[in-house]
Amino acid sequence: MTAIEMMLRMFRAQVEAINELVGGISAECLNWQPDDGANSINHTVWHLARSADVVANVIMPANSLDNQAWYRSGWVEKTGYDPAGLGYQGWGILTGYTQEQVAGVPLLSADNLRHYFNEVYTALLTGLENSSADIFDQPCTDVGAPMTNYFWYDLTLVDNIRHTGEMLAIKAMWERKNQRETDE
Repeated sequence: MTAIEMMLRMFRAQVEAINELVGGISAECLNWQPDDGANSINHTVWHLARSADVVANVIMPANSLDNQAWYRSGWVEKTGYDPAGLGYQGWGILTGYTQEQVAGVPLLSADNLRHYFNEVYTALLTGLENSSADIFDQPCTDVGAPMTNYFWYDLTLVDNIRHTGEMLAIKAMWERKNQRETDE
């Protein structure tokens, strides 16, 4: 198994896990926040999609920020939300947002959230599938710091794994909360 095949296998497992999670919970669970400072599952999946959108459609192909699926596929028009200029590097990926900015992120329906998530992960996986064997060793300097392409793929994958555990914990907390309310 090559390094690319291994990375693709791990990304595909994550995409499957996120789709299963989002497709298997109610809208209430999807949008529930354990406390005022916590993100919902909806916001967390949106963050994962936004991050992958920037990596797949801006960083790897060295395109401008308007090449993101969020813009090309009309999500700004559908939601009325333009994340440009917000958070880390102005990428609008939730990282670096204030709680007020997080509150401004639209809560997508499960179907729309999965559609956007799958659209950007299809682009990410297709780009990786069509890459040369030395893709991970190639420098990626278009983002202001000399890092390899591996850094961006690895960061995206690790973020997915970490947040999947977080979302499963939020789901379990929501289920326990609802069970307690039902029992009372």
